[in-house]
Amino acid sequence: MSPCWKTTCGVLLWSLIAAAHVLLAQEAKRPVPSEADQQQALAFAKEVYGEEYKAAKTSEQKRALAEKLIQKASESKSDPASHFVLLKLAGNVATTGGEADLALKAVEEMVSSFEVRPVAMKHEALTKVAQFARSPKQKEAVAQAAIALIDEAAALDDFDIASEVGKIGQVAAREARKKEGNGRVSRRIPRRESSGGSGKNGRQ
Repeated sequence: MSPCWKTTCGVLLWSLIAAAHVLLAQEAKRPVPSEADQQQALAFAKEVYGEEYKAAKTSEQKRALAEKLIQKASESKSDPASHFVLLKLAGNVATTGGEADLALKAVEEMVSSFEVRPVAMKHEALTKVAQFARSPKQKEAVAQAAIALIDEAAALDDFDIASEVGKIGQVAAREARKKEGNGRVSRRIPRRESSGGSGKNGRQ
């Protein structure tokens, strides 16, 4: 067998392996649990974590609880409704604590396991968490998250979300008094006229 043929076979083999991993990841995703199942899982979660939820007042306490809920969610993958609800609760707790990284981590965990719309969910999460971010550090985290989400939305030609996220990021960077960050956000916002896109009506 010639070296060239060996190289070609090797490339094809790795391509097949990569494709198999993609297919397995797609097959592993589950539909979002029904509303009835979510309500049942939520009732149980309130029994278990209700007191901690009420006691979490500060950003630090909410961050700790959100991290705990994400961990518990990862241990509940055999129960889709509990897994989904715990991640949803973790995202809500992180959001009201102004913790952008954790709010988006909860979304990422949902995206990896359930058939949801990643960009739309991240947009919703970032929009909400931006309203609760108080400290310069939290606002800078929102600005950094906005940069990543702008790129993700633009890659899908969703210029509406990219533009909306850009505004969120600019405000956060300005309030954090990070002029450099504000500039990075501005440069990330895609220009429709230069890309030829008109935006997508559907959210990804």
